[in-house]
Amino acid sequence: MAIAVEKLKPEGFQGHKEWLTEVTYLSQLHHPNLVKLIGYCSEGHNRLLVYEYMPKGSLENHLL
Repeated sequence: MAIAVEKLKPEGFQGHKEWLTEVTYLSQLHHPNLVKLIGYCSEGHNRLLVYEYMPKGSLENHLL
């Protein structure tokens, strides 16, 4: 299985509790048009999100 890892910027962090709530919500979403959140890692100020890999890139790149 191919994955994509997104490293979040420390200066853009929400509070830890809010971030965990959002991660929990994203992990419960299941829709064919949404990329699936596979997991996450939070260690100190480092936070990573692990998604299924989408070979055609992001929606943002297609809209620009």
